[in-house]
Amino acid sequence: MDIVLLRHRISDTLTSLVGKLTETEGDAAPQNPMDVLHQEICQLEQSIVEIATRPSRVIRPPKPITEQQKIIDLAG
Repeated sequence: MDIVLLRHRISDTLTSLVGKLTETEGDAAPQNPMDVLHQEICQLEQSIVEIATRPSRVIRPPKPITEQQKIIDLAG
């Protein structure tokens, strides 16, 4: 729940920042920065979800130790 609220707060802040930066007088055809910003936010959210669901490492069952490996370990 906190992540959703944080996401909305960040998107609102970024939206207001982009709005302030793109406010210029004399623009013939102003572009809608919300669409581009919204797409970027969606892509970032998707990449975060993919990163969070990836396993950090693959755990494999140990292979049985052969007699030769035991001898090398004891000698080593």
